[in-house]
Amino acid sequence: MAVVAELWNIIPAAVTLCYAFLSLRADESSVMDYIINAVKYFMLTQQEFRWQLKEGE
Repeated sequence: MAVVAELWNIIPAAVTLCYAFLSLRADESSVMDYIINAVKYFMLTQQEFRWQLKEGE
């Protein structure tokens, strides 16, 4: 039961630290904006790749 009592002291601090990290701003964008854009790019949008042969190959 003592672990649960100690955990309730850590949870608000962890939430506060996560919020502070995600809301850091540099050059008009936050860490959260960067994470959202990375998820969109790597997971949610289809990527298109085109290969072309060079002349003479």
